[in-house]
Amino acid sequence: MSQSAVAADGWPFADALHAEWTKLRTLASTGWLLLGVVAFTIAVSAAADAAASCPAGGCQADQAKLSLTGIQVGQAIVVVVAVLAISNEYSTGMVRLTLAAMPRRLTVLAAKAALVVGLVLAAAAVSLLPGWARRPLYLPRLPVTETVLVRPAGRTMVHAIHWAITAPRSAPAT
Repeated sequence: MSQSAVAADGWPFADALHAEWTKLRTLASTGWLLLGVVAFTIAVSAAADAAASCPAGGCQADQAKLSLTGIQVGQAIVVVVAVLAISNEYSTGMVRLTLAAMPRRLTVLAAKAALVVGLVLAAAAVSLLPGWARRPLYLPRLPVTETVLVRPAGRTMVHAIHWAITAPRSAPAT
């Protein structure tokens, strides 16, 4: 790309990111779905922890796995957020205007993907907050120590990002 093309276009990715952020935040469903990710993840995880009964001698169940049970529900909602963010313009035909304003499809798709990853990462981080951070927010406390939950929570956040930017694979046809 020549120097004059950069000066005329500015920063195409930043412009695409700003445009996609405006589109995504003006949808009412985006905020509600991200709130649903957080709420359902916390609620299902808290319910699974409450349902587990541990005898006085110790708990046989994997406490980290129990505490992260709600992630499965949250991932289903993450898929809905990602599909909505990427394909919402196609249903109304607005994608023609988007591509007329920014003809580089890869830049537009990269901006959409970056926004979805950022929003999903923020929602996953809030829903996996450690116990000491949940108290001021009045979120349910999960009875798992931090050291047991740190590595699985990190893996879960990476998994949530993976679900946001890739399509779920269906079972192979038999």
